[in-house]
Amino acid sequence: MKAGYPSPSKATCVLLALFLIAAASSSFFAGRVYERAQHWSPGQDEPIAGWMSLAYVAHAYQVPSELLHEALALPPQPPDRRSLADIATERNLPLEALRLRLEHAIAQSRTTPAAKAQGEPEA
Repeated sequence: MKAGYPSPSKATCVLLALFLIAAASSSFFAGRVYERAQHWSPGQDEPIAGWMSLAYVAHAYQVPSELLHEALALPPQPPDRRSLADIATERNLPLEALRLRLEHAIAQSRTTPAAKAQGEPEA
């Protein structure tokens, strides 16, 4: 008499394969959800890119859109829906220069309220 386990049936093999596929799929999609949640968590700024509009940058960085319009010397009304790449091309500026202007304005807006709260005069 042989000692050991009986060989699995065809149905058992199919069920095991389906279970492994379901587990792999669940892991994959759970990883995607986690990655997206990390991307949109507060405190993590998305790098400014050419495809973004001023409204998108204002929303992503939680600053007023008027501030960004002012930094680029654009009228605040009506809101500018063009991409940053289109604005840079129209003004004959490299996208990098436009990005740096926006980042500077955002940094200034984030430091200015803290200085006011501490009672320090603005420069």
